[in-house]
Amino acid sequence: ISASLNIARVYLFKSEWDSCSLYYNNALEIAVQKNYLSEITILHELGILYRSMQNLSEAERYFLAAYEKETDEEKKYMECLSLGYLYMQMGQTENARKYLIMSANSSKAYTQISAYDCLYFLEKDIDNFEEAIVYHELADSITNAMEELNSRELIASLQKKYENEKLRNDNLQMKVRYTNFILWGTIAFLFVVACMCYYYYKNRNNKKKIAEIELQIQENEEEIERYQQEIEDIQISKDQVLKENLMLEENRTKVGELNGKIVLLTMQNKTLSEHLKELGGELNVGISSGSFIHAFRLLLAIKEGTLRGKLSNEERQKLFSLFDLIYWNYVSRLLERAPTLTKHDLEICCFLKFGLSHEELSCIFHTTSDSVTRAKGRLKGRLGISPQDDLDLFLKEF
Repeated sequence: ISASLNIARVYLFKSEWDSCSLYYNNALEIAVQKNYLSEITILHELGILYRSMQNLSEAERYFLAAYEKETDEEKKYMECLSLGYLYMQMGQTENARKYLIMSANSSKAYTQISAYDCLYFLEKDIDNFEEAIVYHELADSITNAMEELNSRELIASLQKKYENEKLRNDNLQMKVRYTNFILWGTIAFLFVVACMCYYYYKNRNNKKKIAEIELQIQENEEEIERYQQEIEDIQISKDQVLKENLMLEENRTKVGELNGKIVLLTMQNKTLSEHLKELGGELNVGISSGSFIHAFRLLLAIKEGTLRGKLSNEERQKLFSLFDLIYWNYVSRLLERAPTLTKHDLEICCFLKFGLSHEELSCIFHTTSDSVTRAKGRLKGRLGISPQDDLDLFLKEF
């Protein structure tokens, strides 16, 4: 029904009467079948449709049907007003006056005004000017009263609106003041909290730094004590090393003296042997005495740097025999400890035992200092000595 009514009203507005009538009749048919209250509204609007089409008799039929079916008294007055206006158009003065006077009994001021206006024009058209003036005055009085009432209502409405605006403005100002108070209070609170947090963390960081500094001072003091102890230990070790070096130097001097005595006695034996041989005597003083003398001369030449060329195998053997004699089977004991030692390794061991320096070894072997260092490193491995130990000291004490 609602859809048909809305479509019909659109066509009524566009003055498309046929389409409008079709949808109104469709809506009326449904309302009658379903017994809807909207039937009265449809009948009234059909009356308006046919009145617009100037089909006044058909419009009368629908207006009368709506008037008869209407049960609400106030709405009945509206139907009377529609019938009165229709009868004015139809020229039926009595029927028009009847229904217009009935509609003037409405409690609605606008309905009364419309009814009196219609009665004014009705009486005026039939030259009943006295009645027309009465109806016109009634319409004007009601209109003036309505205007006065509307003015009062408007003034009251404006006053109420002003009061509402003032109240709203006051509330807004209070709200703004309250908001400002809350805002500044919150800012102050946050500022106080920030200051407290700042001083708290600053104090905590200061305590932490103080603890770290105290701990660092304690650790430094412990390090100082440890370093002082290490210095004392190093000093003691230094004193011991100095004593050992002094003893080593004394032993080396003593060994040199003994070696000199051995050479002196060996040469003396050689001289005596030659003298004995001249006298016709014969004394066995050892086959190796001459080789020992030769080996000792080789050592002196090496020490003084006057040796030319490399040692031959025979010279090496004499040298090894001399060291076995002087240092209690030194070469033999080395070979027992490390059978894999080469003749070159044994040469290095003998020269170090004799007290030659690193630079002197590089001159003897006609090589660089790095080559001597590598050779001494290999020698340590073959002798089973730790890389941290001193090879020279080990061989001197061997």
